[in-house]
Amino acid sequence: MMQGGKPIPHPLILRRVGMIHAFLTAAKQLVHPIHAAIESDRDPGRDAAGRPLPVSHVLRHLAEMGELERAAVVSAACVAGVNLGYAFEHTFKLLNFVSTGRNAGELRGGARHKLSKLYEQLPRSLQRDLSSIFGRIRTHDIELEEDFGMEKPPGKDPPMPSRVSLLEQLRYWDRNEIFLGGRYKYVDATGRRRARIRICVPFRSVRFLDSVLVNVVLPESGLECATVA
Repeated sequence: MMQGGKPIPHPLILRRVGMIHAFLTAAKQLVHPIHAAIESDRDPGRDAAGRPLPVSHVLRHLAEMGELERAAVVSAACVAGVNLGYAFEHTFKLLNFVSTGRNAGELRGGARHKLSKLYEQLPRSLQRDLSSIFGRIRTHDIELEEDFGMEKPPGKDPPMPSRVSLLEQLRYWDRNEIFLGGRYKYVDATGRRRARIRICVPFRSVRFLDSVLVNVVLPESGLECATVA
């Protein structure tokens, strides 16, 4: 099929791009109110001069919130992370398919749901493109932990440094179930006397995947930005 003199991608490609866009949009819609609750007159995650907001700034505002307001912010961050995790997973799987012809079931090394493994299955050229975009995003995600009766630190990684490679970031997310495991964080903890839950407010990750969608996913899929706007 042709439209405007150009071939239309296979309907399954269109559906998959649409799902990435929908998951990412859902994450963005949750992240923006989180920022509004912290600092209403600036872009998400950035100060008045355009620099990344320091982590201490965000954590201080969260600490000053009432319990109901803080619960709304943290819960929204958790759900934003889940949607973003699905957007990442579908992005990597689609890029694998359009670049190599392999579907999710054909990927090697248990890569079906691990973001770092899915990324490593991509051709080197695509890895470099994604890594380059990641390095240009000049804001950062905000991590926080909620303690419910905990006295000793858990046996998980310390918070991730702000400047790491994309692959290191993806491995960290996988190990600590930052995004895809987020849908169960509070469900599994309910009823326990003690729990420690790590949450990510994904200011940087939303910006990164938004840029990947426009600059990599759509061109690789034979689409233009207006197709999913």
